[in-house]
Amino acid sequence: MIPRQKNVKNDFRLCARFALNRQLEIENLLPPPRSFLPIAPKAYNRLVMIPQDLLDILVCPVCKKPLAAKENGESLKCGECHRVYPIRDNIPILLIDEAVTDPS
Repeated sequence: MIPRQKNVKNDFRLCARFALNRQLEIENLLPPPRSFLPIAPKAYNRLVMIPQDLLDILVCPVCKKPLAAKENGESLKCGECHRVYPIRDNIPILLIDEAVTDPS
């Protein structure tokens, strides 16, 4: 049995088309293939939420008074000494060096 020969003409056309498309991609004349397109991140709520039971036990490391969440939800404020502690990645940073004193 004699093996079938491939159609050399069609293979050449496919190679030529691929090379032309690649050259156009390089020259930014053709959009990249869909698999290389960046995926847009999903929209989500940026407001930081700390559970109320955790807020009930958090106290200021300086004066030991309870902390309250600020309106923006990105920090905790002590009502006694007016220090503001940041919240990063939903974790309250209760380090005295990280705190900022708020005059109000």
